[in-house]
Amino acid sequence: MNYSIKDVIEDEEEISSKDKKQSHSKALMQWCCECVGEYKEANNFKNVPIALAALIDYNIPGIIDYDGIDHSDSLEVATAALHSCEQLNIPVFFDAEDLVRGVDEKTLMTQIAAMKLGFKQYKVKHKVLENESLTSKVFARWCTLQLKPHDIKINNCNFDFENGVNLIKLVETVTGQKTESEPNLSCTDFDHLVENCELGLSVLRNIGIIDDSITGNDIANATKADDIVWPMIVKHDIIPILKDQDDVTIQNAPDKFKEHILKTIEPYDDVQDMVPTPLAVAAYINSYLPNQINFSDLDKSTGKDAARKIVEVCKNLGVPLLLEPRELEIRNIPDTAILPQLALLQPVLEEERKKLIEKTERKAFIKWANKVLDDNNVCEPVNQENGKGFVKLAEVLTGEKAPHEYSEDPSENMKLSSDLFKDKCLISDEDIEAGKLDDNNDYLRKIATRYAILPEVEGGDEENYDPEKTIADFKNWCEEATKDFDGIIHPELAMAALISKYLPHELDYENLDKKNATPVVFGKCEDLGIDLIVEESDMYPGLDEKVFLLQMALLKDQLEKLVEEEKDHVDGQSILDSAIIRFSNFIIQPRDVQIDDENPEDGNAISALAEELIGHSLAEPIESNPENDEAKTQNFRKVMKEFENDHVKFANDSPEELNNDPKKKKNEFLWPILVRYTMLPHSHNTEPEDYEENATISDFKSIILDITSGCEGVDELNNLPRNILGVISYYNPVRYPYLEGLSDEEALDKMLQYCEELELPVILDKDDFLSPVLPEKASLLQLAAITDSLQKIYNKEVNERFVLSQWANEKFKQKDLDPLLNEEEANTVTDSAAFVKLAETLTGKQAPENFHESPQSPEDEKENYEIALNMFKEDDIKYEDEIPQIIAELVDPKECIRRQNLLLWPLVAHYDVKKALNVDEESIDPEVLSQEIIEDDKPLEANPVFNITKFINNGELDAPQENPSPQELIDRCSVLELPMVFSAEDLEYEIPQKLVLVQLSLLANAIDDKKEAMRPHPLDDKILIRWANNILEECQDHKGDKTSYNNDELEDYKKLSETTFDARDDLPLLLK
Repeated sequence: MNYSIKDVIEDEEEISSKDKKQSHSKALMQWCCECVGEYKEANNFKNVPIALAALIDYNIPGIIDYDGIDHSDSLEVATAALHSCEQLNIPVFFDAEDLVRGVDEKTLMTQIAAMKLGFKQYKVKHKVLENESLTSKVFARWCTLQLKPHDIKINNCNFDFENGVNLIKLVETVTGQKTESEPNLSCTDFDHLVENCELGLSVLRNIGIIDDSITGNDIANATKADDIVWPMIVKHDIIPILKDQDDVTIQNAPDKFKEHILKTIEPYDDVQDMVPTPLAVAAYINSYLPNQINFSDLDKSTGKDAARKIVEVCKNLGVPLLLEPRELEIRNIPDTAILPQLALLQPVLEEERKKLIEKTERKAFIKWANKVLDDNNVCEPVNQENGKGFVKLAEVLTGEKAPHEYSEDPSENMKLSSDLFKDKCLISDEDIEAGKLDDNNDYLRKIATRYAILPEVEGGDEENYDPEKTIADFKNWCEEATKDFDGIIHPELAMAALISKYLPHELDYENLDKKNATPVVFGKCEDLGIDLIVEESDMYPGLDEKVFLLQMALLKDQLEKLVEEEKDHVDGQSILDSAIIRFSNFIIQPRDVQIDDENPEDGNAISALAEELIGHSLAEPIESNPENDEAKTQNFRKVMKEFENDHVKFANDSPEELNNDPKKKKNEFLWPILVRYTMLPHSHNTEPEDYEENATISDFKSIILDITSGCEGVDELNNLPRNILGVISYYNPVRYPYLEGLSDEEALDKMLQYCEELELPVILDKDDFLSPVLPEKASLLQLAAITDSLQKIYNKEVNERFVLSQWANEKFKQKDLDPLLNEEEANTVTDSAAFVKLAETLTGKQAPENFHESPQSPEDEKENYEIALNMFKEDDIKYEDEIPQIIAELVDPKECIRRQNLLLWPLVAHYDVKKALNVDEESIDPEVLSQEIIEDDKPLEANPVFNITKFINNGELDAPQENPSPQELIDRCSVLELPMVFSAEDLEYEIPQKLVLVQLSLLANAIDDKKEAMRPHPLDDKILIRWANNILEECQDHKGDKTSYNNDELEDYKKLSETTFDARDDLPLLLK
């Protein structure tokens, strides 16, 4: 036979017209790649022996054991593939060794062509229909399963039921009813076929499985067979599963069964509406038998792993397979194909589940009972051998002694224990009779409900004990404590939520990986020394409620004890005391002295604290080496007086008592000092004269909460690490962004990392940050220490001062004046004469004669400021405050820098920002001006590099720069000789809008100047025009066009563009 590749391709209808236009070999290879696409190792035919094996496995499943062969042994794979070809009567053109060594492309393609024809011939011969639906295959296999006692195999229902004989066998087997007469086995004509089919159909009609719409003529014509098999499957396999539901019919049973499946697998996030089907089936099995399939460990990228596990489980449980392994991998299997398989599986799963629950119950209850005995040092375990452990359990829990000694008869011992429990656990005589060692789950449950669950119910009433009410009340408590999910479905999450409720610093439920919670919960319980009565393998959806509630009760009891132990070991006041001393010592760290938190002061350390905080030496110097206690107390008194003069209010006026009592020294002396100097400056009311401790603390807290209000996981001061991360991010959001999605432990580690990088004071121990007894005062003190340090690092007034002065300096350069201010002087006051000179520069007017070029007194300064302000006012500069108030603040040492900054901004906005940036807006509010020029939804303050770069790019001074780093932007400005008022480090932070606007206005002016300098001389234009016309003359032969270029005619310019594109390589340069 001639195995022509062309014949193979053209013989196949499925090859598209596009493929026919390609070479036949290429089209054949495309078919191969489509077949083996899901076989990872065979993909793209990189490994030819494996690819051929995969090709066989895909087209004729079961011929080759693809998963069973050793893929690393190429010779073994090649041998298996060629042997399978021989089984399929496909000619082989090389041996296995040749295949491993490599065959030429023509021979390989000839072999593949032969294989494709062989696959088709095999399918025809064995009635494997190319277009046979998966549902039809499943129905045929289901029929074969039912007809197994008769040794009848159904390959296709339409073909195999057309004579009616097999149909009758199936109907009688499934329904248990005989046909009215025997079938005609000779089937010599078509009428006999129809009669036989009618015999079977009449039985199905009589019992309501089908109606009259399907006739014997349909079945005899090999049609509609599937339409009678499906209702038989529903009646035989699906409806019995729904026996507890009302109004179940053949028509609605499939939907009801599917609803049951969907509800069962609802907790599995990887499955939506039974898709992917392999994962849905695996989840369904896992929900019943978690010990059979570990759903979380499945490879969910494809259905292969799930399908393999499903096949394995079905074989272990003896459940027949209606779908082949390869078919089980299909992502979306039709309901009519998968429901029959699940209907065979469900009863077996239900039975196995009962066994598993019973085993889990018994294991858990006995574990609880033995724990009770172990905790009371009783060495007699509860077991099935003699019942003595039950008697000991009764004595321990009831507090009563058994009326007589143990018996050698286990049943007597059980009765002896039951007598002790009878009244307290409400155990009836019938219960006592049922409480035998071979079935004591219910007996132990009654005991556990009374002695383990009742004590955990708030207001549990021992005298009026009601078991059902106890269970209901505790179940409600569990649902409330674990919030928004059903613990019975997710027992591991319920346990995690409970641990997080009592010990949030140990387990952060909010950020817990919910899909992998079980190992985390069990690991945490082990770390905390919590005894569990369940094991990791028990953590499956639908854990028995009795076991679940008992475990939750025991967990609650142990967690409450751990909380009490923590309170005993960690005193909140001691945390605060330690924080006060550490913060105080951090402040005086440059002085190389330390405050002793236990012994009286000699005065040196607290005097250093006073000088650091107040900012000057003590009015009354202390004695540096006091010889006695009186001298030490005198030093202490001098320091107190200095603080009191600076508005610190002490609760205790006795320096002797404050100095000699360590507790008072921390709480009544150092605490008000720290509030005054570290919280008050960051409050709304910063006037020391009006300082009031409680109001300042409350005000500082509200400011911190405002700063961190948009941060995930921050609610009040409930999580100090997150509060601190929010504060750090507020000061520098670019370099230190607030990271969401962190666990409490991760947030703490990240906070400590930021603090280390910024050299911020950490005055709490690491364990204290998440301690349940951390006092609010300690949290606020830590936040004050952080905020105070950050304020010094990011002094925004000084930064604003420098940038605004740089703008003024540019104006001074135009008049050859000395700079208004340089970088080293950014935190100093500008001379009033400089402001008058700035007014002259900006207004273009001369200052009046009373201008003091070298002011000698405060009066001269005031007069100069008044001159400058009036000159600006005459030039339509509008001030928010009256001129006298502005002048008063300009000459006030505490307010001068702030006021000078406020004065400079309206000048920048009026004289430069609006003009340079072409903003037609009356307001000088930076927010309003920013909105006029912002693009790409990139706010100025948060994206300074982006906005400055875009502005320079639009200036077209050089090639555009995309996404530069801050340093690259600085370097570019240096090369272009453009003014830049920010450093590379500044550009990594969020920069106030007004300062970005100042920078952009400086750039606008500089770019305009450069463009003016770069503008070509008119003579240059004439030279370029002549050059262009010369190019056109050279191209006339090429284009047949005698048009000359004139720069006044746009059409001629376009013609030049078209003409010279083919003529000269340097056209792009010309056109640019």
